[in-house]
Amino acid sequence: MTSLTKESLAVGANDGFFHIFDATATSAGGAELFGFMPQAARGNIKDLAKTAYSHRSFVDGAIGQGHAKIKVPGDATAAWRTVLVGTGGAGAKTVFAINAPNSQVYSANSVLWEINENTTLPTTGSLGNIMGRPAIGKLKNGTWVAVFGNGYNSTSGEASLIVVNLETGAIIKQITTAAIGGNGLGDTEIVHSTSGTMDAIEYVYAADFKGNIWRFDISANSVASWPGSGALIYTTPAGRPITAEIKVGPAVGGTLPAGGRMVYFGTGSYLNLADTTTTSPNQALYGIYDGDPLHTTNLTPSVNESSLNVMTINMPSAASDKRTTSTPATPWFNTPGKKGWVLPLTGTNVAAGERAIAPPVRFTVPGVVDAMFFTSLVPGTDECKASIDTWVTGVDAMTGGYAKPFEGNPENSVKVVGGSPRGVFVLDDGPSPTLYISQTIFDNTISTTTYSTTTGGATSVSINGVVGKTQILGIGLRRGPPTSGTSSGGAKRQIWRQLK
Repeated sequence: MTSLTKESLAVGANDGFFHIFDATATSAGGAELFGFMPQAARGNIKDLAKTAYSHRSFVDGAIGQGHAKIKVPGDATAAWRTVLVGTGGAGAKTVFAINAPNSQVYSANSVLWEINENTTLPTTGSLGNIMGRPAIGKLKNGTWVAVFGNGYNSTSGEASLIVVNLETGAIIKQITTAAIGGNGLGDTEIVHSTSGTMDAIEYVYAADFKGNIWRFDISANSVASWPGSGALIYTTPAGRPITAEIKVGPAVGGTLPAGGRMVYFGTGSYLNLADTTTTSPNQALYGIYDGDPLHTTNLTPSVNESSLNVMTINMPSAASDKRTTSTPATPWFNTPGKKGWVLPLTGTNVAAGERAIAPPVRFTVPGVVDAMFFTSLVPGTDECKASIDTWVTGVDAMTGGYAKPFEGNPENSVKVVGGSPRGVFVLDDGPSPTLYISQTIFDNTISTTTYSTTTGGATSVSINGVVGKTQILGIGLRRGPPTSGTSSGGAKRQIWRQLK
């Protein structure tokens, strides 16, 4: 993460600690600045000393970061702070907040609060393994909050949204859904108001394990005026869970009214051992339209499968490392009754079991391309390929059809052997915009590709005594037209994503 004036790196680890390291390019770089073991992780830490220890997760969840004007322990003055909201992920059932000061001097007061299974929630037993990335924002009434899904594997088995006072950790509201039983709310995405108090949270979009997309309205000044349940936008066909982060963007095209939004996500699970061999049903990539006026019914989705334009994958052979996706004859927004698109991860020569567990990443060059990148994985058994092949597919963000995001490569989907299934990041703040993904192979042979790449950052790795190599693979992206003082287009950094 990056604080207000100094660079730091925050990471959870399976030693039970949440660590913050100095990431400055100085002699102090790499030093640990702070370590915190959540209360919820302490009960199992003794297992690390067992000679028969079998791997388990402790603190390996996603981390939310934001700036908020709040008071903190030891300083009763409301001031701008950098706050981290960490989670236990597949380990401890916990979420906690850390004040990351500009001074990089930490103390016990740096821990703002922790919520775990011992915390009293409006719904008893509803806190699970929080796999989504918590969001930080401000309500219309001025209160700074952390927002997150209740997580998977809770005792209650429900899917609900939890809104917490960022300063104190007090539960402001838990908003339920109708999806109860073996469920849990995962990732959330906040949408700010476009009028009035424009920095206030208006809606929260979220996905649950059973494949439902929800919208929660928290726009009212009074919490008592918030709806008591979420609005169901879409439900995937059976067997398509949503475990990755979702993204929300504006919906612009054809005669669509202003104010609508697109919700982007992929389906699939890679959370347990059974997932490594599951190949059916097929999974998919989606762009769902949430129109204006907004749908509010809790039990009936506003979008169904028949209202989506279906895209297809054209793969020349099973051995190919490039493929293309189809172009719609008519964009969905020009077809009455259509409300988005779907790209099933199946077809001739497409490996069974491909699924998406990483967040989509948008890449836009005005007048040239507006693509949404999805990262999908194909589980395997070959240890020399880290057991994974990864596909990076760029589709037109609005139509879901073919886009040409790669420089010098007409195909819009490429395979990375041993690629990280956790996603990519895109840098386009220079003359040569590039997509990056980490790649790991254990036979000391990084396979060549039929498309152009760059490499860097190679380092040796060893897992269970098997030695391999991890490196960063770069794939060139399309450039915009030349602008004054530059050799080509490209304006600014689009998004930064986890490498591995």
